[in-house]
Amino acid sequence: MKFFKTIALPAALFIIGISASVFFYFFFENNIHLKARQNFENQAEKQIVDIEHNIEIYAGALYGVRGLFDASEIVDADEFQQFEEALNIVDAYPGVDSVYFIEKSQTEQTEQWRIKYAYPEEKNIGVLDTDLKADPTRAALMKKAADNDNVQASGMVTLYSNNKPGFFITIPIYKEGELISNAQERNRALIGFVNTPIDADIFLSNIIKNAHGNEENLFFSIKDASLSSTIDNSNLLFESEKNLADSAAQNQYMEYRIERNLYGHPWLFIYYANKNFGLTGPEQYLPSIVLIFGLLMSFGTSLLIYSFSSSRNRAQNAADKAAAQYKDSEEKFRSIATVAKDGIFMIDEDAEITYWNEAAEKIFGYSKKEVMGKKLLSLIVAKKDNEKYQKEIKQFEGGSNICSLNTTMELAMRKKDNSEILVELSLTATEIRNKCHAVGILRDITQRKQEQEEYRKRSDIMERMNKLMVGRELKMAELKKVINKKKKNDGQ
Repeated sequence: MKFFKTIALPAALFIIGISASVFFYFFFENNIHLKARQNFENQAEKQIVDIEHNIEIYAGALYGVRGLFDASEIVDADEFQQFEEALNIVDAYPGVDSVYFIEKSQTEQTEQWRIKYAYPEEKNIGVLDTDLKADPTRAALMKKAADNDNVQASGMVTLYSNNKPGFFITIPIYKEGELISNAQERNRALIGFVNTPIDADIFLSNIIKNAHGNEENLFFSIKDASLSSTIDNSNLLFESEKNLADSAAQNQYMEYRIERNLYGHPWLFIYYANKNFGLTGPEQYLPSIVLIFGLLMSFGTSLLIYSFSSSRNRAQNAADKAAAQYKDSEEKFRSIATVAKDGIFMIDEDAEITYWNEAAEKIFGYSKKEVMGKKLLSLIVAKKDNEKYQKEIKQFEGGSNICSLNTTMELAMRKKDNSEILVELSLTATEIRNKCHAVGILRDITQRKQEQEEYRKRSDIMERMNKLMVGRELKMAELKKVINKKKKNDGQ
C-alpha cells in the first residue's frame, strides 16, 4: 500500500506528460508530412508540365517541317536535308534521333507508307524504303494523326537506330490546296507524314539536368499505360535511377502516381521522393524535438517527486528483485542439471561435494545423500590418476586454488562397486555468495575409448597384412623374372 501511495502522484504526472508529448508529436508530424506531401506532388506536377512543354516544342518543329511541304509543290531529298540542317533539329532538340519523311504510295494490292527521306541520311541508309504500315504500332499512330490532322505521339517503341526504348511523334502532310475538313477528305489528300523518333533516356535526362530547386531531388519512372505492367517491366520507358521501386520501398519514400495523355497516348508517371521532401532542417526535426523535450520534462518532474518519497522503497525493491533473480537462476540451474545426461556436481572451497545430480548418481552408483559433504578426491578419483594428474588434482583439493580452477581432463574414476571408468571431466570456478565453488561436468567415455582402441588394433593388423601382401607380390615378380631368364638361356 505504501508503494502505491508513493508512486501514484509521480506516475500520474508522468503518464499525463507522455500523453501530451505523444499528442503534440503526432500533431506536428502529421502537419509536416502533409506539407512535404504537398511539396512533393506540386513539384511532380511541375516536372510533368515541363515534359509536356518540351514535347510541344518538338511538335512545333514538326509543324515547321510540314510548312516546308506546304510551301513547295515537290520537296526533293536535297531540299529536305538542307531544311533539316538549317533547323538543326537533331542537335537543338535533345533526344531527337532522326527525322523521316514517310511517303504514301499505292500498289495494285495495297497502300504502303515507306520512308523516303531520312535526316541525317548517312545514319539512316538502312531504314530507307522501310514500309511503316507493316508495323502495327506505327501504322495505327500515323492513321490517327491523318484522321485528326494533328501531331500524335506513339507508345513505347524500340528505336531503329540504337535499339533503345523511346517514342516518336508524327504529323500528316497533305497535298497543297486539297480540302481536309473531314477524315475522308484528309485520307484522299494525304501524301505522307513527317516522323521523328525520340530517345527517351536522352530527352528526359536533359529535362532532369536543367531542373531547378527541389525538382532535382525527385526520382521517377515513366511507363506506357497502354501496355500491361509485367515483372520484367517491359512497359518501362524511363527510370531516373535503376531499381527505383525497390529502393523506394526499402527507404520509405513517398510515391505519387498519375496518368497523363500526351498527344493522344496515355503515360503513367510514377514519382518518388524522401518523406521529408522540401522541408527545412528545423521543420524535419520539430516533432522529435517536441517529443524529446516533453518526455524529458515529464521524466524529470516525475523522477524528482518520486526520489523524495521513495528512496526506501527503491532499496527494498532492489533487494527483493535481486533475491528473486538469484532464486530463479538457482531453480533454472537445478532444472537443467536434473534432466542432463552428463554428471554434474559442485564442490566448495574445502573440495566437499555440495551438489550431485541424478546423472551422477547413475554413473557412480552413489546417491545424493551418500556423497553430500564428502571429499571428491577420496570418494571417486582412482589412485593411479591421483599420481598422473597430481598437478591438476591439487587445484581442487580445496582452498584458494578453487577460485582459479578452469580445466578439462580425462581420468579414471571409481564407482561405488570399486569398478573404474574413464571420464571426460570439465571443472570451472564460480562464485556464490562471495565464496568460491567449482562446477564439474563429466561424461563416461569408457566405451568410446574401448572402441578407439579396437579400431587402432584393427588398423595395425590391416597395415601388417598389407605389408605382407606387398612383399609376396614383389617376390613373385622377382621369381617370374628369373624363370623367364632361364627359359631364354635354355632356348639359345
